[in-house]
Amino acid sequence: MPCVVGLTGGIASGKSTVSRRLAAHHGIPVIDADAIAREVVAPGQPALWLIRRAFGPSVIAADGRLDRPRLGALVFGDPAARRRLDRITHPFIIATMAWRLGVALLVRRAPVVVLDTPLLFETRNLLPLWALTETQANERIAAQMALEDKAAMADFVVDNSGIEDRLPEQVDHFVAAVRNRVPSWLDLVIGRRAPALH
Repeated sequence: MPCVVGLTGGIASGKSTVSRRLAAHHGIPVIDADAIAREVVAPGQPALWLIRRAFGPSVIAADGRLDRPRLGALVFGDPAARRRLDRITHPFIIATMAWRLGVALLVRRAPVVVLDTPLLFETRNLLPLWALTETQANERIAAQMALEDKAAMADFVVDNSGIEDRLPEQVDHFVAAVRNRVPSWLDLVIGRRAPALH
């Protein structure tokens, strides 16, 4: 039975480093929710048209691309606006992730597939992290679940708070454990500067 791994962690916790190692050193397909969230709002995509209709032309830059800082300023201080944006983007993001997961499992016959989703345990918010001011960054960090809480819900935890050279070793240990176990679903949390995580 193939294994689908949900990869999550806090901001700047090392998720990208772990994803790159899983893909490059172990050949594991990684489906990146942040990358997909950027793709679905590219020029010409239906989600961008819906965002413009919901939030007005000011959220579209002169080159026709989404003005991420402007939209971020509108939605991350306003829960109702954020929910409206989620209702627009989430169906496109989830459909794309599901399609790529199906291709990885059914076409490529991958025994392990990783879904890199920053807010796996929160509200399934798969929005990308846009360019932030310090205040916006603090707001987003506060909106996320504490790493200790994520760790308590996870099947595996990679502690990225110590010596950086140990991160690859921990990732390799995780892959070995997964390949020996191969259940249908696992959660992997990456933590940094969180001594309580082991």
